[in-house]
Amino acid sequence: MTEVTVAASVLELAFATVPATVAAALWRYRSRPAALPVFIMTLTAAVYSASAGIATLLGVPILTEFLYYLRWPLGATIAAGAFYTGVEYTDRTEFQHPLVVIGLIGFVIIDAAVILSNPIHQAVFSELVLSPDGRVVTAQTGPLVIVHLLFSIGLAVAGVELLVVRYLRDRLYRWQTGALIIGISLGIVFFVLESAVVIHPAFNLATVGLAAGSLALLWAIIRVEFLQTVPIARETLMGSMDDIVIALDAENRVIDMNRAATELVDGTYDIGNHVEKTFDNFPEFATRLAESTAPCQRTDSDRDVTHGGGRDSSETDLSLTRDGETRYYDLNVSAIEYATGYRAGPAEDSTVGRLFVVRDVTPSRRREEELDLIKQVFARVLRHNLRNDLNIIRGEADQLDCDGEDCESVEAIIERADHMIDLSEKARHLERIIERPDSSLQFRLRSVVETAIEDATVEYPEASVRVDVGDLPRVRAHGALPVAIENIVENACEHHPTHAPVIEVDARRDGDYVELTVTDDGPGIPEQEIDVLTADSETKLEHGSGIGLWLVRWIVDHSNGTVNIESTDSGTRVTIRLLVGGKPSV
Repeated sequence: MTEVTVAASVLELAFATVPATVAAALWRYRSRPAALPVFIMTLTAAVYSASAGIATLLGVPILTEFLYYLRWPLGATIAAGAFYTGVEYTDRTEFQHPLVVIGLIGFVIIDAAVILSNPIHQAVFSELVLSPDGRVVTAQTGPLVIVHLLFSIGLAVAGVELLVVRYLRDRLYRWQTGALIIGISLGIVFFVLESAVVIHPAFNLATVGLAAGSLALLWAIIRVEFLQTVPIARETLMGSMDDIVIALDAENRVIDMNRAATELVDGTYDIGNHVEKTFDNFPEFATRLAESTAPCQRTDSDRDVTHGGGRDSSETDLSLTRDGETRYYDLNVSAIEYATGYRAGPAEDSTVGRLFVVRDVTPSRRREEELDLIKQVFARVLRHNLRNDLNIIRGEADQLDCDGEDCESVEAIIERADHMIDLSEKARHLERIIERPDSSLQFRLRSVVETAIEDATVEYPEASVRVDVGDLPRVRAHGALPVAIENIVENACEHHPTHAPVIEVDARRDGDYVELTVTDDGPGIPEQEIDVLTADSETKLEHGSGIGLWLVRWIVDHSNGTVNIESTDSGTRVTIRLLVGGKPSV
């Protein structure tokens, strides 16, 4: 055995360690899409290179001949792995079918069976000659070698083609996809060279390509998080979305769209075209996309303009008219950035484009319009007319002359009219809260409490009230806070059997909050009334007798506070927690 032969075998064995190392690194990611075919591909490459080195090093004729035959189906296995790597990494679902997998496995098995049985039929190699030392094989190829090469190289090239398409369409994963393209392509090139060029009979040139390609994959695993983040299920995800999804690069060129977006352009578009050219049938829509910026891309002046109306420009409204029908959409835009491992330039230039999600909100928009109309009818017609009619009824009842049982009936009419007028007034307060949910003022809690008690004792002069509020910090709350406190005190008076309750009002500071407690000695509030505070709506089985608790809850909720009610047969305790404010508004 010459020194060159020894060097060749040692070099092949050294080359085998590279794909073996990559296969070991890939094992932890074996459950990830594309990881298993890459693992099989690199592990087989390690066995291929090792078989070449072992045959040359040991020089056992029967082993050398067997390993020579074995390397051919090993090459077919690498090719099948390369193809399915491209299929899984690009999520080409049309090829992810059991029949395709069975076909690939069948190709490798048939290839191995035909080649390993060559001594019988000699259709693959017509003549096989061993060197005198039994370390090197020289073969005369038969017709089936061409078939083997065409199938193997064709599969590997097809896998590379899938990856190239992904590389051109998806800028976010170009480093990972590029590493796969380089790794597989190096293997293809050196397999072709091995078939056409002989550097030394003892040296297999394909082992160089397998080692170099594996190094590219190892770099991708270490440096650009290959398989930690895989562009999987893109077609499935994007294709199943009803929302319109469009991706533009920094120059407003279309780099991707989903199925719903392609329907706007009759199903066809070219990657790289400017958005205004792609959507030339919707010029206003295209201009809107081109001029929209993601929040992180805005300058200070942009923020001053876009936030002037109080709404972030990352989510805006637009309308599109198609086939004579106008539909309304919410447009949401976000920046597309390179994360670690994907950056194409300096850190400060990591934004590569924008992603637009356009959601059809026509049904909800029409529902909002219908609800607004109902609200206007309720607020401007029913409540206004109801209040006027009740005032007339009450006034007429006051004018009636009565005695005995008749007076009881008149008093009942007046009482129910007053009750309905009070409900109408509370409904008006609710309407104002809905129209101005963000109204916020600073209050001196003591003065608010004193006013509420003063109003209540005018109507219920027999009520006994003790107040211990003290000099507490001001609180920040919704502008209707006095209405909420007035309702709590009024509720204690109104539902007391003798209308002469004993009411205690206390307040204390608790960190960033002021806690106000109103306690009475009444009969308590029914459980179904208290449930109103935790329910989002009233039902036929559980409903409050009035809207006072709704009013209290809404006001406190819009004050970023909390309200809690504890009720027993001996009384009720209502606790409100409000944030400490600053300089007073009231």
